[in-house]
Amino acid sequence: EGSNVERESPTKVTLITTIPEVEQLIEYVKQTGECCFDFENTKLTDMGVYDPNFKATLLSVSFQHGSAYSIPLFHFETPFTEKEVLSIFKMFSEEVWANPKIRKLNQNIKYDMHVAARYGYPIFRGRLDSTMVMHSLVDDLSKHGIKEWLPEMFPQFKGWELGIQGYGGWDKIPLRQLSEYGGVDTDAAFRGFTALEQKLLTDIRSYRLYRNLSMFALTTLYNMERRGMLLGRGEITTYEARAVELLHQQAAIMNKYP
Repeated sequence: EGSNVERESPTKVTLITTIPEVEQLIEYVKQTGECCFDFENTKLTDMGVYDPNFKATLLSVSFQHGSAYSIPLFHFETPFTEKEVLSIFKMFSEEVWANPKIRKLNQNIKYDMHVAARYGYPIFRGRLDSTMVMHSLVDDLSKHGIKEWLPEMFPQFKGWELGIQGYGGWDKIPLRQLSEYGGVDTDAAFRGFTALEQKLLTDIRSYRLYRNLSMFALTTLYNMERRGMLLGRGEITTYEARAVELLHQQAAIMNKYP
């Protein structure tokens, strides 16, 4: 079995070090039908996941509150070969991400879908959930970063990112510390999802907006970002001029009230 990362934490994190352990984890996910997952990566540039130097260093997964599993990928301390890492992506794609019977959730799931697509696996089927989108509907006036709102619901998660500070970059964080962070991050998102879903269900109109519009729009945006889209230059110019006109009108109104 994997070795438990020992420290005071709200999450029991298990570090996966063999392919059979990956296979067992996927079986657990299939049994529960739940997969909260999160990638840790090298530092992002303006090119994002399309930067030729971009690497996914860790994949963390949780299927129940209080526990998570971390799988080293292209990390400098990974126990896996490059071929094995690519096989891990393939297994998760075929058994989990493309499996319509498994719910996939994450804080910013669209971004992590792009990470999977970066390695050749863009297909995600079934129910998708994003706590970032959920929180924007629950409280549109607050910040939607999970480190801002999650500790208000679960104080035990406050400051869970402190363990990875001081290493001089995401690509320099030791595997032990990164796996701990990734696992706690994933468990936090799963617990946050459950709490936010309960809040949304108290206002069925908000829940329908989330389920029937926001998440469908997120999938559409993902495909647009991945494939690109055709734009009419003439239409853009027209709307740009109209936007400038509206901004001037708004400024004139605001100037009336010093």
